Amino acid sequence: MSLSTKRVKTKLSDYKPSGWLIPEVDLEFFLQPKSTLVKSKLHIQANPSLNPGASLSQISRTLVLNGESLNLISIRLDGQLLQSSDYILQDTSLEILKVSMSDHILEIENTINPIENTELLGLYQSNGIYCTQNEPEGFRRISYFIDRPDILSVYTVKIIVDPKECPIALSNGNRISIEDGSDGRKKYTWKDPFPKPSYLFALVAGDLDKISDHFITKSGRRVELEIYSNKGLSSYCNFAMESLKLAMQWDEESFGREYDLDLYMIVAVNDFNMGAMENKGLNIFNSKLVLASEQTATDTVFEDILSVIAHEYFHNWTGNRITCRDWFQLTLKEGLTVFRDQLFSQDKLGNGVKRIDDVDFLRNFQFPEDNGPLSHPIQPKEYLDIDNFYTRTVYEKGAEVIRMLYTLLGKDDFRKGMDLYFHRHDGQAVTTKDFVDCMQDSTSIDLSVFRNWYDRKGTPILKFTEHYNSDSQKYDITWQDINYNSSNIPLTYPIQYSVYVGDEIVASGIWQLSGELGTINVGLFDKKPILSVLENFSSPIELQWQQSLDDEYFLWAKSKDAFVRWDSGNKIKNRIIQSKINLNFEVDLRFEQSYATILDSIANNKDEFRLIASLLNVPNITNCTNIQKVYKLSETKKAISELRQSISELHAESLLQNYNYLLAYLREESSRLKAVGGRMLKNTILSFLKDESMVYEQWLYADNLTDEIASLRILSHSDSDYFFRIMDAFFSKWKSNPLVLDFWFSSQASSEREDTLTRVQDIKNSNYFDIKNPNRVSALLGNFSRNRLQFHKTDGKAYDFIRDCILELDRINPQSAARLSKNLGDLDHLPIEQRLLLKKNIEIILKEKNLSNLVFEILDSYI
Repeated sequence: MSLSTKRVKTKLSDYKPSGWLIPEVDLEFFLQPKSTLVKSKLHIQANPSLNPGASLSQISRTLVLNGESLNLISIRLDGQLLQSSDYILQDTSLEILKVSMSDHILEIENTINPIENTELLGLYQSNGIYCTQNEPEGFRRISYFIDRPDILSVYTVKIIVDPKECPIALSNGNRISIEDGSDGRKKYTWKDPFPKPSYLFALVAGDLDKISDHFITKSGRRVELEIYSNKGLSSYCNFAMESLKLAMQWDEESFGREYDLDLYMIVAVNDFNMGAMENKGLNIFNSKLVLASEQTATDTVFEDILSVIAHEYFHNWTGNRITCRDWFQLTLKEGLTVFRDQLFSQDKLGNGVKRIDDVDFLRNFQFPEDNGPLSHPIQPKEYLDIDNFYTRTVYEKGAEVIRMLYTLLGKDDFRKGMDLYFHRHDGQAVTTKDFVDCMQDSTSIDLSVFRNWYDRKGTPILKFTEHYNSDSQKYDITWQDINYNSSNIPLTYPIQYSVYVGDEIVASGIWQLSGELGTINVGLFDKKPILSVLENFSSPIELQWQQSLDDEYFLWAKSKDAFVRWDSGNKIKNRIIQSKINLNFEVDLRFEQSYATILDSIANNKDEFRLIASLLNVPNITNCTNIQKVYKLSETKKAISELRQSISELHAESLLQNYNYLLAYLREESSRLKAVGGRMLKNTILSFLKDESMVYEQWLYADNLTDEIASLRILSHSDSDYFFRIMDAFFSKWKSNPLVLDFWFSSQASSEREDTLTRVQDIKNSNYFDIKNPNRVSALLGNFSRNRLQFHKTDGKAYDFIRDCILELDRINPQSAARLSKNLGDLDHLPIEQRLLLKKNIEIILKEKNLSNLVFEILDSYI
């Protein structure tokens, strides 16, 4: 029997508007590491919508405020000091008794201990920097408040600091004043004129460096831009600033959204639970998503910075100006904003290759979540801890749902819907229903069935069967929603397609499928055409279709849709890998010829280097085992190795020629974007070459971190002396740079070598690993627990190790522990021996007396 009955879940069906509103908040902070004094002045009023026409002053109610880990000093209501009999103080709440339902001024003083706050929620101090993280429920760790997203307030904030300790003190909105105090301290006053929920409140203070710039909006307003970082690191912020200005311009051009304050700030901090946080006017970022140079960041990191800087900026309208009514609406802001940052990145990096990256990520991380014990709809219906629902489903699948709307409505009508959404709901806390209503009302398109995407969990499986009658020349497709009977929730699927006769497209468009099953009359053809379907991955589904091998080879070579080319090639490679596992592999000369054709095309397709790299790559062990009901890890590794070996041997001369060609090309190429594609293709080819001395030589003479990391990752699996040479040399070079050293941690943790567990344990016990830092935990422990080959070894020692790490982390930072716990979710895919060993370790964790709700909710669902 599940133990979860002892813990109370929050349910969407229980939502009720707050009886109280807080239209204005005045905060004053006296910052000290061990005892920060917080003074709050809350302008309280009864919610008139709950008692229309009533004489509210005659009604008294209990005012319930959230509060955790706070030391209460005093409470004043309308200037009157309250006695202990006037309120009830509990571990997670403060209840003020018999408050008349009229306007009040509530003043509360409390202290907090930032330096001991290892959970990194609320206000904490790390490496001398004061920082906040309040989404979703961190503000209650700063001050007593109605800490829910539908309480919108205008904040005025005063920060009093020792200028020697904190020469910089920042908060939301515009900087109002800086005053000198008689005691030598300074007072910084900030005001955000836009009402916001408490989760968007932010404060940062410390000794920071800064770079500055400005942006002129389309209406001619000047916006000051500031990016802050630790001392000595400001020169690494230039690309982030460039990305910010690109995002601001793009949002004006694409969605008509202009920035609304006089100042926009970003702060990079080392210890941060999330990637970044969109606090109004004061974004706080994990430093790995701000700091970059060619020597200290890979091409992938540069693209992550571009995307996440844009994502947090786009939240200014889709998340801040319009926010969530409750946390069950999380995908309203996150799914929509992920989609917007994907569109932005596609415009800057290329539609086809960016779409391939997004789909590859979705299939590798969201699909397993959608089909495992943590499966939930993009709008969950209940939770034990909302932190557990910042998931790939809410974010990435949520973005796919918005993309389907974009596909169904078209670019122009989607923009009309967005314009109506901004006009109708600016300054409000709303629901996913409100958003879809705007899309429907602006276009008069019936979206009643489409709305079910918010309620149905799991990855839909559509089965396609093609029928061609040579006599009637009729070509039809029958389709069926395989999961329909288990959910009884019909969905709408936009399916983008093209029909090929010979090498030419003779028909194309979008089929709008809805319900359980149906038939598509494709048309009349002299011979069976070739169908390119699910182009641009137009619906987040698994497509069951026994398309002929001939058709797959054609589409791998000639489809004009980048996603279909890549996907068709991967289907062929997966067939080969599976046949090798099943010991029924037969050589197909078309595979060899396909690789030869792709390699021969490189010199004449300089603008498609990145796509060509994707077409050449072989699925890895995670890709392959994701589609296995029970993992066959050693067999899959062997099959992948054999396939890569055959490619290497059959095309050795062409691979080497192209590698040398790309080396010469990169020496001359000045465009950074084109160089990214060139490096990606060069390093893909390098992974096929069998000369480890060449791989090591690239590391020795690399002038960028991308090439260094490519060599490091290739040799991380080696059993030769080159493994030790590159690991030792890389560590010696980068041991003083934690962000770069994270690549070393992750390469060690992801290695397929038999001594990987021992090496990971040694690193964890070293002075270079800090279990309090989420980046270090993710790089080492997160990657190791996702290393299926070594984590799921039959002796179970890796399970014991990660079990102890989860328990240790849960006492320090439950969010880090919960993220690590999610990597145990493939329990049902393991052979019985490993399954029992892993289950035993999960049960040990669940018996821990003070286990957090975060970890409990995840692991309890597994067993």
